[in-house]
Amino acid sequence: MDHKIVEKDEFFVIGMPIKVSLKEPNYPARLKDSWNAFVPRLQEIKNRSGDLFYGLCNVAEGIEGDDCSFEHIAGVEVKDDGFVPEGMKLQKVPAAKYFVVTHKGNISKVGETYCALEEEFKKLNLVEDKSKIFFELYDDRFHEDSDDSEHDIYTALK
Repeated sequence: MDHKIVEKDEFFVIGMPIKVSLKEPNYPARLKDSWNAFVPRLQEIKNRSGDLFYGLCNVAEGIEGDDCSFEHIAGVEVKDDGFVPEGMKLQKVPAAKYFVVTHKGNISKVGETYCALEEEFKKLNLVEDKSKIFFELYDDRFHEDSDDSEHDIYTALK
């Protein structure tokens, strides 16, 4: 599996938060619904920085008692921790070292990339830092519901 390791400084994201569990059969649809609710409200974010979109996943903010859950924020990077529109959340993403892979193909198959990622971690004796936020980064390579789509997955390392 092709990968790179990068260090990122802290940054801020504003977006729409939802709590989901991988045990829910409809969790992919709930994630898509959160994006569909967020994108029409982009103009409300006055301090946006750049054109990238982030799917933040915070295990520490998951559903109590459910070790397969996390808080997901469909969002964009902002320049500072200023105004947050109603129903949205400001999330600081702490500085970290990340293991980065690219998911290639339809977003519906991203689970296969996550499974391969787990195997790669075992093979390389790496440990994910679950106290940190991991995220998916969407740029102009991402094309919803397309087999020609790509986006990057950033997993924090211990």
